[in-house]
Amino acid sequence: MDFLDHHATGFDHALVLDADSTMSMKSVVRLVCVMQTDPDLAILQMAIAGRGAETRFARLFGLGLRHGTAVWATGQAWWQGPAQLYWGHNALIRIAAFRRDARLPILPNGTRILSHDYAEAARLHAGGWAVRVLPEHVGSWERHPPDLPALFARDLRWAAGNLQYRHLLLRDDFGRLGRFQMLEAILHYGLAPLRFALLPLAALNAATGGGEGTPRGALLFLLLLAFVVSNLPKLAGYGETLLRPGRFRRGVLLRGMVQEMLLGLLLDTLEALERSLTLLHLARGRFVGWTVQPRAAREVTWAAAAHRFGWHTAVGMVMLCGFSLAGSFAALVSLPVLMGLLLSIPLAVLTARPRRGARRQVPQELRHDGIARKRRRPTT
Repeated sequence: MDFLDHHATGFDHALVLDADSTMSMKSVVRLVCVMQTDPDLAILQMAIAGRGAETRFARLFGLGLRHGTAVWATGQAWWQGPAQLYWGHNALIRIAAFRRDARLPILPNGTRILSHDYAEAARLHAGGWAVRVLPEHVGSWERHPPDLPALFARDLRWAAGNLQYRHLLLRDDFGRLGRFQMLEAILHYGLAPLRFALLPLAALNAATGGGEGTPRGALLFLLLLAFVVSNLPKLAGYGETLLRPGRFRRGVLLRGMVQEMLLGLLLDTLEALERSLTLLHLARGRFVGWTVQPRAAREVTWAAAAHRFGWHTAVGMVMLCGFSLAGSFAALVSLPVLMGLLLSIPLAVLTARPRRGARRQVPQELRHDGIARKRRRPTT
């Protein structure tokens, strides 16, 4: 806000970028043109794709996020209308709107709001301004975490910021839909312990014979249905890309899809446990601040991975033993859910290694690399 108050005189709009994000010239011009047609529009942003993926983890993580975000953003735009979310960067903002209505309060405990984006959007909603997302990610990029420890370190920061929203839910100077969006952000982390608790409870139920009457076919169907529903935006995005006319390497995309879905399956339970531990750390006051996110590829050693994820592996082994007491079928059914915990150490090490070259890139990665090369080309 200091920049807008003291250094933005004479300007109508400002382009907000993160330290690791970029946008193409065409995308910026498109944002400006759309904003100029609507004087009530305070924030306009595009869906963001990953760039510069130097590790297998970053590439696969970005692949799934890219294909799921466009579908998810389209659905959000349909029911939220002009009161959509703000992601904090890769966006065009109207300076006058921010100066007048996007100032954030100091929290009751004297601290400042860490995750400013949702709160600023909610303040603008209350001021009568529109906040919109263009559900397209052509020409808008950022870097994703390069490895599993970096992902969970970012999660700790986001959780600390999201949980602060609890102080804002009853304030009338934040829009109603914006407050609902902040409640969703709180529950994204707050429900993790309940979600993870289903696993040890299921293991205990299986070990004590409580699931003997459950039809096996119905159980498998429910597990498959849960997987499909939780990944529906991403699956729809993959389907849309594969059905799109044009020449691109569908074989490369299909291989990436299979690998990404496997990674997502492994991360599912691992994230639930990690977010439960994150809430415990924050409750004990162990948040260390909003540190800079690692962006470059780095080696995750076996010793570091064992120290970081040893407890996760032990928890997975205990629950697998519980399911095994109910028989081989229960143990086999639990494996897709528990594999992320059991393999967390090798997963952290192997996915942090540099990926292979450009022959495995998908069209969006190649497009960004081409723009980056043009930007580095010297002018005469």
